[in-house]
Amino acid sequence: MAATEASVRWGKNEGYVRQQFVKYPEKFKKGTIRKFGKTYLITREGMEHLVGMTELEAKNERNKSK
Repeated sequence: MAATEASVRWGKNEGYVRQQFVKYPEKFKKGTIRKFGKTYLITREGMEHLVGMTELEAKNERNKSK
């Protein structure tokens, strides 16, 4: 999925994945992120590795804080 979409789905700001990749590329699991032109694509596995939780867990965390 596009990095922007992934960021929002995990409850982060739109530029989260891009910013993390530029600053800390070592945080990313090998083969889970690619750049095509100006667009970054990240796998679900890559996002779960980066954030440390599944999309559902992230959604539940957001709902708890409301």
